[in-house]
Amino acid sequence: MSQGYYTGDDARRSIRNATADNAFRMLKYMRESVKLYSTLAARHTGIKKPSFLHWLQDQEDLKDLNQYAMATAACIVNNLIIPNPKSPISAPSSRAGVVEKVAWELFDDVRPERMEHTWGRIAQGQVRAFTGILRSMHDD
Repeated sequence: MSQGYYTGDDARRSIRNATADNAFRMLKYMRESVKLYSTLAARHTGIKKPSFLHWLQDQEDLKDLNQYAMATAACIVNNLIIPNPKSPISAPSSRAGVVEKVAWELFDDVRPERMEHTWGRIAQGQVRAFTGILRSMHDD
């Protein structure tokens, strides 16, 4: 190096060294990570893989949950839109299965608290009111 300036060879050598140093640090970090992973992977966690029958049961439960959830959602929508529905919303009986109860709980936040304030009943009241207004206008 002459007069405090790097020559082309000195600059290349310092770049190569920085790159080599970074690569060495990364390799060291990777070796430590692999060693730690190997240690942790060798430990027994106590977790057992579910049996095939367990997976089949889960599949059936999810299928049932989907059916009950769809039926519950349809009932809720009907009760919100139809003024006097034939089948009011009712919670599953105490003898109902877990899947039915979970499906019911999925809709806790969307079920109306009081059925007299649903869209269908309000719309029915408005139609009655407008019908009365139209009749009085027609009579004039």
